[in-house]
Amino acid sequence: MAVEFAHVADIVNISFPEIIDGNAYTIIVGEDNLELTDHTIEGTYDTELLEQHLVEFLTLKAG
Repeated sequence: MAVEFAHVADIVNISFPEIIDGNAYTIIVGEDNLELTDHTIEGTYDTELLEQHLVEFLTLKAG
């Protein structure tokens, strides 16, 4: 499954273009915290599967 992200300043938008139109999640990076906004709550998506792919993607990118 493709995971795309766009990073602008302290905001990271994450999308799964094969599954959902637009952003699935937005992460706002603070000094000592992360704030996650879930944009999938309006649809009927398998959010557990999206979360799993997001965690795998972030783990891969964090190395």
